[in-house]
Order: sequence, then structure tokens, then C-alpha cells
Amino acid sequence: MSKLLSTQAASYYNNGDYQSALQIYNRLATDISQQGFGLMAELCALKIGSTNKDKVSGGTDGVKSLDSKMVKKRKAAVFTNLGLNTIDGSTVFISNVTRMLSSVFDQTVLISTIEPCLNIKERTQAGGESIEFITIEPNNIKDQLSRLDSTHNFEVIFVRSWGDPALWHDHRYSKKVIYYWPLHFKPDAYLRTIYNDVGRVAFQTNWSREEAFLHYGATRNIVIPPLIVPPSVRKRKPTGEWVKMCYIGTLRPECFSLELLKAINNQLQANKSIQFTLAIGKILYKDKSERAKVTHLLDCLAENGANIEHQASPARCEEILNESHIAFSLWEPTPENINQISTKFLESYSSGCRTICFDTPLYRQYLGDEYPFFIKDITQLEHAIDLAIGHLKAGREFIPDGYVLSQFSWANHTSILRSALSHNDGNANISKAFNESFDCIYGLYIDEEERASLNLLRELHGIDLKPFKGVDGRKDLMQAFTEYQGRSLEGDWELKSKKKRLSIGAFGHLASFTAMVNDAKKNNYRKILIIEADAIFHKNAFQIFMQNRPPNFKVLYLGAGKWQPNVTYSAGKDFYYPNKTTGTFAIALDHSVFDDCIDEWQKFFEPTDVALWHVTKRHEGSCFVLNPNPIIADVSRSKTTLRRSQIELSRKFDWELADYIIRKEYHINRFVNTMTIDLNYAGEHAELAVETPRGILRYKIGDMNKLIINDYVAKVNASNLLISDFVYSCND
Repeated sequence: MSKLLSTQAASYYNNGDYQSALQIYNRLATDISQQGFGLMAELCALKIGSTNKDKVSGGTDGVKSLDSKMVKKRKAAVFTNLGLNTIDGSTVFISNVTRMLSSVFDQTVLISTIEPCLNIKERTQAGGESIEFITIEPNNIKDQLSRLDSTHNFEVIFVRSWGDPALWHDHRYSKKVIYYWPLHFKPDAYLRTIYNDVGRVAFQTNWSREEAFLHYGATRNIVIPPLIVPPSVRKRKPTGEWVKMCYIGTLRPECFSLELLKAINNQLQANKSIQFTLAIGKILYKDKSERAKVTHLLDCLAENGANIEHQASPARCEEILNESHIAFSLWEPTPENINQISTKFLESYSSGCRTICFDTPLYRQYLGDEYPFFIKDITQLEHAIDLAIGHLKAGREFIPDGYVLSQFSWANHTSILRSALSHNDGNANISKAFNESFDCIYGLYIDEEERASLNLLRELHGIDLKPFKGVDGRKDLMQAFTEYQGRSLEGDWELKSKKKRLSIGAFGHLASFTAMVNDAKKNNYRKILIIEADAIFHKNAFQIFMQNRPPNFKVLYLGAGKWQPNVTYSAGKDFYYPNKTTGTFAIALDHSVFDDCIDEWQKFFEPTDVALWHVTKRHEGSCFVLNPNPIIADVSRSKTTLRRSQIELSRKFDWELADYIIRKEYHINRFVNTMTIDLNYAGEHAELAVETPRGILRYKIGDMNKLIINDYVAKVNASNLLISDFVYSCND
């Protein structure tokens, strides 16, 4: 009936009978609350007011304003039939996705079959977002979604649901749907229909994406894991005399809550220096005897000094985590969840808590084999608590890994979503997420020209470079280099070539990398990225890095020379495993290989990149090269090797030069009469800008044979040009 009335009202409105349309829309707005009919009624009233201004204020200006809002607003919806009346990982995910969409679209609506609790609403609007909440009946979901879509004209409808997808799947709006794919599924014909029918499929992990691809083939997709907002500063928490532990969430059998409460109660009885805070969402024990045990233990905990809070606000939960040293994420591993990461774990870990969790292949993939707070089964819980307390009291460092956390960053995935939906600002915030992936991004330079190149990279791409002055072999290492040259020939390369392998520049390069990694050790950095002055960034460097990177690494090449054609790629060809890979112009290192690298480099036997082969071989399976390379090298000018053809090497290494941002500064600082350029590479729209006291002289590619300057030249700026050398005549 309501559909017939809305159609009739629309007909009246389109024919200019605003009074009749107003009566129907007012009726619909009363009968079917919060579905946009009130807005249409308001529009009708304004239309009537435009011809009878003394009846309705606002007149034609109000009509234009409302018309403009209705035409220009881009709207998105999130639909779920999950229970939003308590806080758990799924509901936190729903609220975070809603927040994310609200930063992309002008208006976002959260549609659910269960009224969201206050905590969920607070989480969803934590950043000041304006979200509309609509609760619909659990029966006949498809017609209700269709009516809402007709009213709002959603551009995107994000669906995360449980149960039969037929409850919500409908051809009327399916092309707008981003369907959050079930992590585990049994392939069937209907699921294949949905897979091929919806606009996009969202996957929680690359593993689930590859599983779906295997069964149904590739499709338009995005990966949206559990989302968090990592702290901008990751630092060690002060210990003091108290060990502070916490648990936040629902008490349920699947999370071994009874076993956890017993273990904590034992700790409180045995150790008077422990403080424990428990923030309970709900108690979900259906078995009466088990529920009675939980209730009894809560009373015991309170008697032993535990702080127990019910329905804590999101702000309070964050405060508890920030004050705590130890937390717990104990969702029992099953075939259904073994390939996913818990939101609770991510929030606890990101706040700097030593978070005790189950040892699963996926957690190990992200956290590494050295993570000390894994348990194999629940019987190891008390031992793990003792270990975490000992770790804390011994003053051992615990800082969460920024590279791991940035993969679940709300800002990062907002940028990916913007890019996927063809919004113009797909790069928004993504350089921030890139920077936060590393504890330090070193920029290696030897002279002021190289430092200026690093400054240009920082300005162009917004990266937080820490300039690091390397070792100039010619100035600082001549004696050591002379001794090296006096050594007998070593290794296959030298014996075959009948000469020593290292140049003085390569000798200094080894010393520079050793000094940088020693600096990283001194500062307790977990992951570092080293950028050299000859680096050139891809137009989508940050997106490639964020979307293609492995969960964790020992050595990660953001760019490299691929000399061997027989490399092994990942399933999605997002990266490959190094095989005699060269280049250190953009390389990331994990703290676990710092000593390995230093040991190899201090031998002063092979160039820096070749010496690294021993490290990548030793950690085979944990070292990767991103594909395509987010960063490549300018090989037209080099202080450590011979100058090479940029075009030839780019073809060999699969570098598509047109996809990279090539901006270079060449410092001249002298009077120049004429200038001839030894051009190595020129791309489309190549231009040279020569800075002189009388202004900037600009030259296109056809005008660069011989430049007549007759002026002092401070520097030359090249766009889409790489220059091997300048030859000029000048009056000194």
C-alpha cells in the first residue's frame, strides 16, 4: 500500500500538484517513520510556499536550497541484521565501516533489524560524524531496503549479514551493494549468483579473497579487515609499582571467560601488586550452572579488589586500555575464524598492551614467531600471565608494530575506498598511514645535493624522512679502503674478475648502512625504511604499498632490480620472493634482522645489496619485493656504480616509467654561458626550468640541444627528464 501511495505522490509532485503530494507524503511520514518522506513533505511545502510566500517561509530560496541538497548529496547505506545491542567485534566493525563511509559520502545511513544500543551509536559517531539510524522489520527486508533506496538513491549499500543472503539480495539494488563476503563458505550456485550480481565484494583478508577467486573467478573487490584508529604515537608505558590488567567485552564460553576470570582471581589472591579492570558488555552464558559460576567469580573478583564496570562508554574503554599493561583476546580458534584477526586484539595491541592471544597461523604471520604472548590452548593461560608480568617487571620493551597496525588503519582503508569508488581525493590521509608503518624512514645522503634531493622527495610525497648523513668513503675511509685493496682476492666474483669488487663509493655505502641500522638499534626501532636520494616514486606509490604488502616481513624491497626472470610470485602477484635481487634505494628492515645485516655488511666483502642476499636466503619466505615497485631508482647518475641507461634497465626490471613522478633538481651554482645536456631519459611533457637572477628559463624537449644562458644558474629543475651530465662553458 505504501509503495502505491509513494508512486501516486511522486506523480502529483512531478505534475506540479504539490498540495496533493504534500498530503500523501505527510501521511507516509507518519505511517513509515524515518524513511525520507518527511523530507519530501518539506519540499512540497516549500514548493507551495514559492507561490504563496505568506503561508510558508523560505520561498524560492528554500526550494533551491533543498533541491540542491537532494540533487548533490552522495549517499551511502550500511545494512546489517547482526545484533547491534551489545559490543563485540562484529558490531564494532559495523560502526567503523559506517564511520568510514561517512567520511567518503555526504550522508550515511545505518540500517539494521535491531535498534543499536547507545554505545554503538557513540562509537559510530566518535569522530563527530552525522549518521542517520534506521531500524527496519526483520521480515520482508528486501522491500524495505528497496523503498529506502528509492527515497535516498544510495550510491553504495554496504551489506554485512548473517544467515541466508536471500533475506536481503534483490536485483532492484544489487549493483549498488558492496557485500562483505563470508570468511568461510561452501560454494553453491546461489552464492555464485550473488557473487556475480553485486556491485563489489569486500573481503576481510587476502586469504578469503583468493579462496573466492579460486571458486568463482576474479571480480571487482576491495579488502576491508577489522578497522581501528592506531595511536599516532606508539611508546612504552611506564610501569610503576602496579601491574595493570584489563578485559573489555562480552563474557561468553567462546572466549573462555570463565577460565580467564579464574586465572585473574588466582593472580589477585597471590599478587598484591596487580590491578584488574573488567568492562562487561553482556554475560552470554546460556547454561545456568556456568552462568552461576561466572556470577560467583565476579563477586570474588570484586572482593579481591577488581574494578568491575558494566556498559562502559567507548571513551572509558579507550581510557582503560591506555592505562593497562596486559590485556586478553581469547576467542577460541575454530575452522570458521582461524583466518581472521580479532578487533579486540587489535584495539588492545595498538594501545600498547601485552595482549595474550591464541597462536594461529594468521596471528603468527602478522606478529612473527618471536611474539611472546601466544598460547596454544587455554591451559597455558596462567603461565602466559606470569610471563607477561615478568616481561613487564623486567623492564623489557614492548611497543606495538606500526607496520602491522597500519594494515588495519581506518585512515588507510578510507583512502582505498575513496580510490575504489572513483572519488578524486583517493590519496587523502594515505601518506600518513604510510609514514606510520615505520618507526623511522631514513633518508641517506652523502653531500648537500643528495640532501636537497631528499627534501624534494619529502615535499613531493609528504613522507616523514629523517635525513641521515652517510659515510663519505673518499673522505673518511681511505686508509681502510687501502687495506681492503691489499687483501687477497676472495670469492667467485673476484677470482673470476681478477680484481677487488668494491669501489671506494661502495665501501662507504656499506659503512653508511651499518651506521643507520646501528642508529635504529640504539633507538629501539622495530621497523625502518631506508630511502636513498636517487629514489623515484610511483604515482600511486602509497596505494600499491598499502594494498600489495605482505602481513609482515624481515626484509621488504619497495623497489629493486629484478635480474632473474624465474622469481616466484604470490597468488595475486602483489609481491615476489627475492632471487639475487639488487638495489637498496627503497628497502625496509625488521628489527629481527638488524644484527644479521650488520654482520654481513661489516665483512666489507660484497656490495650492500649483494651482501643482503645472505640475509634474505637465511629468512626465505619472510622477505619480499612489492610488485609493481612503488619506488624505483634513477640510474642515470650514481656515486657507487657506473651510470646506466634508464630506459634499458626499466625495460628489464618492468618499470613503466610513465607511471612514475620524475622531478629532479640539479644544483649548478655558477655562471653559465652555454649548457649542453647529456639526456638519459625524456618522458611525455618533459620540461627543463633553469633558475637565474632574471627569472626562470623554460625549455621543452626540442629546445635542449644547446642552451644559451649567459647568466648565473642556481639550479636546474627537470620534469619527466633524467640527465646523466651537464656540459657547459662558463666564466669562472
